[in-house]
This record gives sequence, C-alpha cells and structure tokens, in this order.
Amino acid sequence: MHKTGTTALQKFFCLNQAVLAENGVWYPQAGRGRNTLAHHDIANSLKGPPFPLRAPAKSDREYLQEIQDCFNAFPEVLLSSEIFMRFVPAFKDHLSLDLPMLDKLRLTADVVKVIIYLRRQDEYLESFYAQEIQHGLDTSFSDFVSQRTPDYFQLCTQLAGYFGKSNVTVRVYDSKQFSRGSIFSDFLSVLDIELTDSFTIPAEDVNRSLMPEEREFSMLINALDLSLDERLRFNEPLLKLSQKRRAVRGRGETTTALFSAFERAALLRECSAANRRVATEFLGREGPGDLLFQADPEGITPATEVYSGLGKEALVDIIGYLQSSYPELFRLLSAGIERGLLSRDTAARKVARKLREVM
Repeated sequence: MHKTGTTALQKFFCLNQAVLAENGVWYPQAGRGRNTLAHHDIANSLKGPPFPLRAPAKSDREYLQEIQDCFNAFPEVLLSSEIFMRFVPAFKDHLSLDLPMLDKLRLTADVVKVIIYLRRQDEYLESFYAQEIQHGLDTSFSDFVSQRTPDYFQLCTQLAGYFGKSNVTVRVYDSKQFSRGSIFSDFLSVLDIELTDSFTIPAEDVNRSLMPEEREFSMLINALDLSLDERLRFNEPLLKLSQKRRAVRGRGETTTALFSAFERAALLRECSAANRRVATEFLGREGPGDLLFQADPEGITPATEVYSGLGKEALVDIIGYLQSSYPELFRLLSAGIERGLLSRDTAARKVARKLREVM
C-alpha cells in the first residue's frame, strides 16, 4: 500500500540487488524504467490507459516475458509497486479495476505471494492525502477521507480470495512491531533472509514531503485551470522550499495534523472491528482491543496542533519565492490565475481570486 515505507524498501531492493540475488531473489530492472525504483510500468501495462503520469515503455506481454525469463536463473522474483493496490476493489480506486486483471501476471509463476504492509488508518490517510496533492488532487481532506477510508479486513480478504490465504502475508507498518526494529529486517524475515552487514541501508528521508503550507498552496494550484503537466511543474520548487523551512524549524511531515483528536478517535473506533478481524484471521493474534495496531482509539491524540490553514503571510512568502527563484513558474501561475478568473468552474474562480489578491 501507499505510504508504508515503499520508497525506502524499493531503494533498499535496488541497492541490494546483488545480495538478494545471492539469496535466490531477483529484483528485476524490467518495468522499472529509467531512474525508477518500482515496477510501476508492469502494473500500468496490466491496468491499461489512461496513464496520468507516464505510459509504460513496453506492452504487458513484453514485461511478462521478461519476468518469466528471470525464473530461468532465480527461484524467486520480487516485484514492488503501489499501483498493484489499485486492482483491489476494497482499495476504493476511481479507476474501477479488479483483481482478475492480474491473471496474466499470475500465470508467470507457479505461485504468487503477496506481502502487504498496513498502516494505521488515520496516519495512512493523512500521509496519502499529502502525496496525492503532489499528483494533482484538489479534493478537500474530509471528502478524501469519506472516499478513501480503507476496510483492511475486506482488502485482505479480497487478496486472499484471489491468491489464496496462505499466499498473503500481512505485516504492520509500525516500528514497534518490526522484526529486529527495522522495516528492512522485517521484510527480509518474510523471505527467510537475515539482514546482515552485507546489505546496504538507504539514507533516511528517501521520500520527501511538503510542509503543510506548501501542501495547501499546491492544492490551490491544482484547482486552477492548468494542465496536469503544468501543475506538476510546481512540485519540485515547493519541495525545495519545504526542505528549507523544515531545516530552519526542525519540523517534520507530521508536525501538524489534519484530523482533530475527536475525528481521529472516531475514525479508529470505526475501523477497530475490521482491524481486529485482520489481526485474528491473518496474524493469529488474540486479546482485547484493536489487535492489529495494538492501540486504544480513545488514547490516541495528534502529536501536535491541528493545521489551521494557509494564512495570507505564508501565501505571500510562497508566491514571492516563486517570483524570485522561478520566474517562469511565476508567469505560469499568473496565466493560470487569469484563466481561472474567466473559468466556468466555481472552485477555479474562487482560488484565482484568492491568489490574485496577494499577487
């Protein structure tokens, strides 16, 4: 699933391709594309168009043949891509994909095993929302939550129904529950491989994130009448600005919460029964409470304050940063505002007026 250490794991697989191979596991280049860590192209080729960010370089038939060729030299082939989750109906993806669309992939091997990490729903939704904004999302957080809150038991049951329950391994994305304290040792333990000094550990902060102010500004950009490619051009400058401000403040991604304490507790109560069923039926745990994340919903509160919104001063600072450091993007922003003012879309006009007031 998204936001469960996938980028760090994929970096780990790439850095340790040779060591994994010595242990009989191959992490293929096929489907990873140029400078890509994950097998998104394989998943996308099976999904088919549309391809919002990048079309796969080859057909599904070519990728699947490359996977089969890997089995000539290695007993196990490891694939990793968050896009595979979009085939699971319980993931609630708007593309309406289904697991039988993976039939071609399943035929490449004698057995297909799924390793899935689950993150506590409140943390998952906050983090996933921030990521999707960088991909063009302009939905409010409350709407996002109502559309995306995952039922982990239904999700795991659907995977088990397609691949077989014995072929689905559920792990918990929680440092306190990782085998030997790290996600790398935890993942390797599923493969019956020990994390030794021969493995290279990736540097921290593999996956950069926007600070709350830049995140909300990005959302304003997404509401303007700009193409997806134009909107995505703002990501790198805003990430750099976030890094600068994070270095000054010494603050991380979760310094401000999107859920209030009441909303967080209510969500976790709602998810508790399904989480318990995952824990008992897929992890063999017994006992009181939410056994999956071993947490009491009433005892969980945000680590810091709830995000209060993008103020005028912060908005002026971000626009000034773009004007001085990225004049081409500032001109694109200005053009987007002008188009937004004339748009038939109410949200685009509202955002354009808000930005125009501080330009």
